[in-house]
Amino acid sequence: MKKLTALLGIGLLTSSTGSLASSDHWPDKEQRIHYGIGIGLALPAHNDNNIINAFSAANTNSSMNNDDFSFKLFGGYRFDPFLSLEFGFSDLGNTIATTNGSPSKLFNTYTAYINTIMTQRYNDKAALFGKIGAHFWNHGPNRTSKLAEGTDLSLGAGLELNLYGNSSRVIRIEWDRYLFDNIYIDTIDTLSLNLVFKH
Repeated sequence: MKKLTALLGIGLLTSSTGSLASSDHWPDKEQRIHYGIGIGLALPAHNDNNIINAFSAANTNSSMNNDDFSFKLFGGYRFDPFLSLEFGFSDLGNTIATTNGSPSKLFNTYTAYINTIMTQRYNDKAALFGKIGAHFWNHGPNRTSKLAEGTDLSLGAGLELNLYGNSSRVIRIEWDRYLFDNIYIDTIDTLSLNLVFKH
């Protein structure tokens, strides 16, 4: 169901914004490609019962970490002033169980995503954006070993700031939410700071 919702959301967002574009209000329309890097804070909502049942290092006396660092790489293509498509990879941090003061790393969460992004620019310095898409995730001890995997909905919103006086390099402050199948994690929210280059 989450997969279907993601695909429908992308389709609706694309169709609703395609008719709004006008090159007359797109002074930097030659800058269609963007790429960037981001770091931030990941805030997971764990399924403690499933984790305790699956990992010997966790028990009813264990507490799961409420936050960790996140990291992402991304790139995309802008079709018009409003609509972009973005692909990316995110490391959403470790899940750690602490029992009697002793922490044990259980698994990492990684995801690759594709998002449709709709942008509303207010002036040369600032723009708001929202996004929705699908992400292809896995939990595992590393990027190649998988304990669980799936495809679910991702969404987010943020603020783009042109602090350098040059539209080819901007800062994005954004919130993302990644939904999971609630095997070990229900959702992960991230708050990130991103440096974006446009060409």
